[in-house]
Amino acid sequence: MSPRQGLDFKKVIQTGGNLANREGFYAVTIASLAKELNVRPPSLYNHIKGLEELRKELALSGLQQLYHLLKSAVEHASREEAVYQLSKAYVSFVRESPGLYEATATVAPRIQDEEVQKASENIVILVLDVLRPYHLPEKEALHAVR
Repeated sequence: MSPRQGLDFKKVIQTGGNLANREGFYAVTIASLAKELNVRPPSLYNHIKGLEELRKELALSGLQQLYHLLKSAVEHASREEAVYQLSKAYVSFVRESPGLYEATATVAPRIQDEEVQKASENIVILVLDVLRPYHLPEKEALHAVR
């Protein structure tokens, strides 16, 4: 069976993210996503291996989106403004993408995947860079990131 015209991995993940943001992360299942895409559930297996991969990819997508949002927020900010802009961008992500945020907060930390761990690490490094001018001891800086 060939994949449906116009349906690809990117569209599956994007639609899954939209569904998660609208209905909640754990409301995204193979069945609910297939219904959203107007395909039969087996059709999704042309693009993803199963629910576990779908959830991993949604968590990864959320982490990547959060990183880019945070990075953009602090890119041209002064030292004093950077922490505020970082916080504001973080809250904005939570409000605008609650399902993907749920994936980053609940699923991503439990996933043993190099790509997901790297995406999480990128966020930590970015926040540590924003805090660096405050000369916090490493332990306190990591606590502040959390």
